Amino acid sequence: MLIVLLACVWVLAAVGTQLRCVDAARVTARVAARGDTDAVARSAGQVAAPPGAVIVISTRGEQVHVEVRAQVRPFPVLAALPALPVQGRAVALVEPSSGPAGLGAG
Repeated sequence: MLIVLLACVWVLAAVGTQLRCVDAARVTARVAARGDTDAVARSAGQVAAPPGAVIVISTRGEQVHVEVRAQVRPFPVLAALPALPVQGRAVALVEPSSGPAGLGAG
């Protein structure tokens, strides 16, 4: 019975971690789309990401694609189970440059 309860808690932890990955991907995509460097965007995403998460940023045309991946490890009692990979993805349109001193281009 205890093993079943721990397995259920592990699944809930996996869902929570996956949601954190989605949130981190959204934050990272927004920061990257507004023109900040990948390092700044990645740093912003790490705040929302679960510990040990990997953030991958790529730009394709006018879109910024972000994928955040993490592993959910089982409790020590369930150590025979493998780590569960989870991920979150987000896409944002690159914002137009605002020009010098934040003034519009036109």
